[in-house]
Amino acid sequence: MKAAEFDQVLAIRLHRLGRDACLVHDVLVAAMADFTAAQELTFYMLTTPSIRAQRTITQKYSQVARNVNQILQSL
Repeated sequence: MKAAEFDQVLAIRLHRLGRDACLVHDVLVAAMADFTAAQELTFYMLTTPSIRAQRTITQKYSQVARNVNQILQSL
C-alpha cells in the first residue's frame, strides 16, 4: 500500500460499515487493528504534507480524520 492510500482504505472500510464520518478514535482503532496498519499509518503521517505541517500528535491524528472525512464525503 502506498502512503496516500491509507486514508482511502480507511474511508472505504468506514463506508462499508455504514459510517459517514471519521473520528480520531476511528484512526486509532484502525492503527491498533494490526501491526501492518500501524506501519501504514506511520508512513502516511510522515509523508503527507498536510499532516507533517501539524505540530502535536493530537493535531496529526485530527488531520488524518479530516482527510478521511473528505474522501467519505465523495463516496
